[in-house]
Amino acid sequence: MSQDFPTLHVVRDAAAQLRAGAPGRVEVVGPWGSGKSLVAAQVAQQLGARLLVAASGRIEAEAIYEDLATFAGTDHCLLFPSWEVLPSDLMSPADDIVAERMNTLEKLALWLEKDEPAYVVAPVRSLLQHVASRERLRADTVSLQTGDEHDLDELVGRLSKMGYARELMVEQRGEMSVRGGILDVFPISGELPFRIEFFGDEIESIRRFEPETQRSVEQVEVLHILPRSEKALLADAQHVSMLLDYFPENTVVALDEPLAVVEAARELEAQFQGSPYMTAWDDVVARFDKVHRLDLAQVAYDRQKDVPRYTQPMHSVASWAGQVDGFWDQLKQWDLDGFTVTLVCNNTGERQRLLELLAEQGYRPGEDRFDLRIALGRLRGGFSSDRDKLSVLSEHEIFGRRYVRRVRRRFEAGQTITAFSDLRAGDYIVHQQHGIGRYLGLRRFEGKSGDFLAIQYAGGDKLYLPVTHIDMVQKYVGGDGSVP
Repeated sequence: MSQDFPTLHVVRDAAAQLRAGAPGRVEVVGPWGSGKSLVAAQVAQQLGARLLVAASGRIEAEAIYEDLATFAGTDHCLLFPSWEVLPSDLMSPADDIVAERMNTLEKLALWLEKDEPAYVVAPVRSLLQHVASRERLRADTVSLQTGDEHDLDELVGRLSKMGYARELMVEQRGEMSVRGGILDVFPISGELPFRIEFFGDEIESIRRFEPETQRSVEQVEVLHILPRSEKALLADAQHVSMLLDYFPENTVVALDEPLAVVEAARELEAQFQGSPYMTAWDDVVARFDKVHRLDLAQVAYDRQKDVPRYTQPMHSVASWAGQVDGFWDQLKQWDLDGFTVTLVCNNTGERQRLLELLAEQGYRPGEDRFDLRIALGRLRGGFSSDRDKLSVLSEHEIFGRRYVRRVRRRFEAGQTITAFSDLRAGDYIVHQQHGIGRYLGLRRFEGKSGDFLAIQYAGGDKLYLPVTHIDMVQKYVGGDGSVP
């Protein structure tokens, strides 16, 4: 659910400049924390444009996604993760990464046809990696609709060529099963499998069902089944694109901390130099010239010649953890100064508790003169703008509560490591924060107690993880169910 926030002054200025340039480029310096995401979302809304935010890394991209989901709603917000392995590598990418990437591409293509809004976040690695072209994705997608006629054997054969494995019972993405005139299939981009019932060659019904209970949860009229493997789509160099090709010209590309984004891009270029599955950063930048470009930086940097720069003074919001009385004093001051204040809660339970605490202090959001609002969502960091008389903060700033960022489904295929005997040197393992690496064995260091797991990453970087933190890693299982 999207939240209503007052339009920032700098947003009007930046949007007017971009509209006049059509396309053009502007810089906005000064936004703090989630304020950068609000600027990006509002500029896109002012222009009636789609939004693509480029972040320097995965963790940054996930935090920005949560900002945008709070500001613009989850219905049209997408996160496009990067492959942590390339198609040329022995490993297959984790099913959850492939699922999220394919789901994003499918939705972007659909929204482009319907002219619907889109708010997408991607680490710069995703901008450099090739994707299947819209034409190839459309050609290799099986579309089924109630009332259509299909030869069941031919349909099963096509799904098999698309990489779907035939099993006795569907349990995981990329599987299908056939029993009489019933076809069960778990699309790679789906959250649940589907049951397609035939009467002869005619599709009588399409239902989504729970694989554990086999209980139907929803009937649908149309089902789109994407190819099981993204690798296969990228095999033909004539039908590859970059993510930006899924966006129209009326798109705002926002670089969150542009210096960090460019630095990360150059490092990736050096790491994967010559790879046929990567696009040169200069080619990506050239594509920026066809859309609206918005550079967002918290701290001013050397100004680009002939690029208009706007300043949006913001400051962080103090944390009153353990000193809630200080928060009530600040809230009273914001009230006296005529601010609009939005307090963001993680869930409805926390929202209800906060409303009770506000009532004890005499506040009634939505009923008082004071423009005090309570919203549901998550923020990477609260902010306050004196110019706009706007403050947005989360429960973390008020009470010091921290939430666990959404658990990514990307490592669903990983196996829990319960003993060191589960690991052998050379195995691929997955770290919760650093991703996929190769396990080299246990190491000991002079002056430090205990053993450390040695993990090597692409480029030769090594991580030494204390064995006491073994719960932070899993044994990697690729998309084909085996470890190379």
